[in-house]
Amino acid sequence: MTGCIEANKMSNPLKNKLLTILIITACILWLSFTTLHTKSEVIITPNPVIVKEEPTIAELTEKIAPAFNQSPKLIEKIIYCESGGVIQSHDGGRGLNITGIHDTTFNGWLKEYEKEYHDTLNKDSSYDQIKMMSWAFSKGYANQWTTYVAYMNGGSYTFYSKLLGKTFTAICK
Repeated sequence: MTGCIEANKMSNPLKNKLLTILIITACILWLSFTTLHTKSEVIITPNPVIVKEEPTIAELTEKIAPAFNQSPKLIEKIIYCESGGVIQSHDGGRGLNITGIHDTTFNGWLKEYEKEYHDTLNKDSSYDQIKMMSWAFSKGYANQWTTYVAYMNGGSYTFYSKLLGKTFTAICK
């Protein structure tokens, strides 16, 4: 009660200032409390994921082989005979690719290719492997692929590999 009596004795302008300060303080406290204790809804829209499909072996050979005056179907056929169109190890790890080109052979041919085209190729790229294979076929190196020889001989070719010390039969129909 004493507080109310004391407030009644205050002058009117002083009451108005005090009342204004109390109202502003109450508003600030209320806003602070509600801002801190309400759930914020943050809407996150994920970036759209663009899935780009890898081109097929057929699409790659259709694009690359004609640039070297080679048949896309023949290049594609030999790739499938070599690897089934998937990256795999060839001849005891001497190449890891879809074309069956050994790394040392690729690097040796690369020097010739670079001189002719002033461009380099990456042996770990399937695109560049097809490019190298198409180039090699255009240079008369197709018989380096036993599957090519098998295909040209009607589907099979038996040979002795000095490199691996065994007899093999390559099949490509």
